[in-house]
Amino acid sequence: MAAETLALIEVLKPYDYISAKHIAVLLQDGKEDYDSEVAKGWVDTMESYTFNERNGETDLTVEMIINSEWQKMFDAGWPNALKKLKEICEQ
Repeated sequence: MAAETLALIEVLKPYDYISAKHIAVLLQDGKEDYDSEVAKGWVDTMESYTFNERNGETDLTVEMIINSEWQKMFDAGWPNALKKLKEICEQ
């Protein structure tokens, strides 16, 4: 099940590294959900992005610490998300 989440940026080093920790699920009405079973599956998950320049190109390494029940969703969604990120970065 896909969910929109609220995350805190824990580390931000522009052009180098970003680390975020998910703290809640956002409900359709915009309220923050910290306690439901869905939220408990997201709270404290982590993601980080490392950018390295090599020969005029940027390599992106993504690391995730997630609940295993979300693995299939990320496996299916990452190719499109990374394609969109590449488009945005190249503008």
